[in-house]
Amino acid sequence: MRARRHRGPAAALAASLLIAAAAHPAPPHAAGDRTVPAHAAPPLGFAPNLGQSDPRVSFLAHSGATTVFLSAAQTTLAMPGAVVRLSMAGTDPAARLEGRDPLPGVENYLSGRDPRGWRTGVPTYATLGVHALYPGVDLARRGDPGELDDELVLAPGVDPGVVELRVDGAGSMELDPAGGVRISAGGATVVERAPRAFQLLGGVAHPVAAGYRILDGRRIALTVAARDPAAPLHVEPALGYAVDPLDPLGSRGFDQAAAVALDAAGDAYVGGATGSSDFPTTSGARQTSFGGATDAFVSKLNPTGTALVYSTFYGGSGFDQITGIAVDPAGDAHVTGYTDSPDLPTTARAPQRSLRGQGNAFEAELNPAGSALLHATYLGGTVTDAAEGIALDQSGSAYITGFTRSPDFPTTPGAVQPGRGGADDAFVTRLSPDGASLVYSTHLGGSDIDHGAAIAVDAAGIATVTGVTASANFPTTAGAVQRSLAGGGGDAFVTRLNPTGTVLLASTFLGGSGDDEGTGVALGPSGDVYLTGFTGSPRFPTTRGAPQPGFHGGGHDALVARLTPALTALVYSTYLGGSGFDLGQAIAVDPSGSAYVTGTTSSKGDFPVTHGVVQSVYGGGGDDAFLARLSPDGRALLYSTYLGGSAPDQGAAIAVDGSGSAFVAGVTGSVNFPTTRDAVQSTGGGGGDEAFVTRVDPMATGLLYSTYLGGQNFDPGALLNPGI
Repeated sequence: MRARRHRGPAAALAASLLIAAAAHPAPPHAAGDRTVPAHAAPPLGFAPNLGQSDPRVSFLAHSGATTVFLSAAQTTLAMPGAVVRLSMAGTDPAARLEGRDPLPGVENYLSGRDPRGWRTGVPTYATLGVHALYPGVDLARRGDPGELDDELVLAPGVDPGVVELRVDGAGSMELDPAGGVRISAGGATVVERAPRAFQLLGGVAHPVAAGYRILDGRRIALTVAARDPAAPLHVEPALGYAVDPLDPLGSRGFDQAAAVALDAAGDAYVGGATGSSDFPTTSGARQTSFGGATDAFVSKLNPTGTALVYSTFYGGSGFDQITGIAVDPAGDAHVTGYTDSPDLPTTARAPQRSLRGQGNAFEAELNPAGSALLHATYLGGTVTDAAEGIALDQSGSAYITGFTRSPDFPTTPGAVQPGRGGADDAFVTRLSPDGASLVYSTHLGGSDIDHGAAIAVDAAGIATVTGVTASANFPTTAGAVQRSLAGGGGDAFVTRLNPTGTVLLASTFLGGSGDDEGTGVALGPSGDVYLTGFTGSPRFPTTRGAPQPGFHGGGHDALVARLTPALTALVYSTYLGGSGFDLGQAIAVDPSGSAYVTGTTSSKGDFPVTHGVVQSVYGGGGDDAFLARLSPDGRALLYSTYLGGSAPDQGAAIAVDGSGSAFVAGVTGSVNFPTTRDAVQSTGGGGGDEAFVTRVDPMATGLLYSTYLGGQNFDPGALLNPGI
């Protein structure tokens, strides 16, 4: 259960644009001119890599907004908001995938302007096979949208213990009650389902008990009970994947807050996504009826958290989610996110009024009463694009970052990078104050995977972006803190653009030998850049006097860093975490230069907490949210606290007012999440995950308010969306 984000290019793979070979556009899951029986989901078609992707890829498949890259020993899922790589250790390097069971029709890959790079008439297969993946072990693979089904056949006497899976790009892994392994990876959920094992004895299938063990934070081992050593063993694991906020793998309702912002009066504006048809809305709101599978929502709470000033859905008939929100001085809420709804409400002067790809980013502005759209537009190309963060300048221009897989993502003349660099590029787009035109729009990335995660803007209109890159040639500038990719699954990056998007003012990597990602960025009163995220690197660059100079392990620690405006030096840099998985998700800075960070921790009892805080004890359930405040020089934790109940809880967004009160928004599955009396919703609505909004006093000794925010009636249609 991830609230959002946390991306994680764990593999260096180049995606490409798929264009169906049929004369008319095919539905999301149909490639080429396949014939699909009525009411039947088409099988996943595996296309051989004939030069349309990275040479390390043998086959690839497209499943809604997800691209699956495969080689004999490795599967990589490239999903909006996350990239997860699963590798089988110790396999025969000579083993090769081969296509079996050809499907009707072909696929064409027309990526780039040079026809010499196009690939047409590419066949697809329903089954892939590997002979002798390990000595005496063969593999067959099939797929349906959202799931890969494998069959391992082990020759008599072969030890199943040779099969070991390494997972990269995961935020956390845990055994689920059904015996599978649940992998949380930023904006996505992957489940390695409990394996089914059997032997054919005398022509009859005899079941054999099988399961998984998590060896550490990255490795999964197969375990099998006693069996007949003279007969082959068949093991059938299945890999399911889905993009949050929908969580079809768990089949639960959900309401998830992903963004929070404040106005001058202390009202909190919260944005996210909901699958609840009875999510609380207010009279006169722009959209009081549930639109489709998942709707975005915007809710405005009064300063005491006791009433909704307004609350509205925003969505069409498909999947819609808000990932970023910003509020201007007039009280207008500017939101951004992801949609695959062809009927998302837009306005007359929007630069893009229709959905172009499988999913596009969007931007919209609501008036202070939440009753009208002042402007609204799609933003994207013909494949998949998703926005992750938004910021406003003093003129009211909205700056958006995220990622694009579209070779025709809209860019502007003179942009820093008008063309696509690799598989996924980050993007930065600035809209005019009236939302009617693009002031600038640019790709940002190298030849591999690059995702923008968060953005901040200063008074001069300089945009600062952070995210993650796996590109060794990601653009950096002279004198930057780190000019080369350190390795691992990817490094965090920080990049600053001039107000017209035509000059890269400063740009740097930041990372070590493991997976490192930037997820939140803020600007301090002196113009310094504050960064949070997470790192799996034992040698992530830290500074002398940091409150936690060393890696505590468990998979990932959160990171907090402060850089000079030119990105030429670290003012401070520290780990923040315990023995579990710790992920920084968002950061804010007060006028004194103190940094406030929220995120998620699975460190049970040894996450660094301070005396006298709201919650010094781990709540349980796998994850708690956390909230920490660092001194301006980064040498001390002014406070640090857990925030959660007995089920998973995750902090996703943070804002700070002038008094130093922190507002945290996120998602909780806990029926006993800490709330306050007279809150908008002091008890959960039931049925699954719910949003929460919590306001904490300046030293985190008490809750000024804390509330659930959600509905009870989960719409089962949310489980049927073909686009995610």
